Amino acid sequence: MLRPGGGRGAALLLGARAKSSQPGSPTPALAKSRRRRPPACPPSPAIPADQRVHPYHRCVPPSGLQVYEAGECDGEVVDAVQRLVPQLSTSAAVPSPRQVAELCEAKATVMLLARLDGAVVGMLVLVLFRLPTGMRAWIEDVVVETGARGCGVGEALTLEALDRARAAGAVTVDLTSRPSRAAAVRLYERLGFERRETGVYRWRDPTDPPGRAGGNSSGAGDACRSAGTPSPGAPA
Repeated sequence: MLRPGGGRGAALLLGARAKSSQPGSPTPALAKSRRRRPPACPPSPAIPADQRVHPYHRCVPPSGLQVYEAGECDGEVVDAVQRLVPQLSTSAAVPSPRQVAELCEAKATVMLLARLDGAVVGMLVLVLFRLPTGMRAWIEDVVVETGARGCGVGEALTLEALDRARAAGAVTVDLTSRPSRAAAVRLYERLGFERRETGVYRWRDPTDPPGRAGGNSSGAGDACRSAGTPSPGAPA
């Protein structure tokens, strides 16, 4: 799949422009260097280079958006998780206050929340664990409030997770997303995620009652409107 600013199709387009240009136009070598430059995201201000995790990171979150670790599990955190989980998965049971507290206190998980205009509108869980082959990081249970999609919430949550994973020593971060979640897939690819050619297998306890299987990365597709990508009309 082609990503913005790269791929054979983009290269051919730039070559055609270079050949059809008038005398004094940039050379093909210069055009190639410009191809590597991240596209602009008007009318948002330019993002400083030291704040970019990937050249495809183009959009600036709203000034009122705050991403933070849940930390202590208070009533607001419990209410936010219980409100967001049904938007993430219709088959997952809503966690109890005790289960939310266990998630906040677990050493291997970091629950990130996004606050916009005074309300918690998004959630992401970063899982960090060490293996003999090194530190591993997974992004799970990404969900954005339906009314807050299109505001850069999913992007801000993902970027914060990437920064924390890198600080913990992880050199790769994995996640899964259904192909039908088109907006989420566009977001992840724009942030530098690449599809892996591997199989994902799941074992389920046959004695476990239905309604406890969770979803993952389901509601992250709130693509930045300033980049010209429409927001999804349903949980992505």
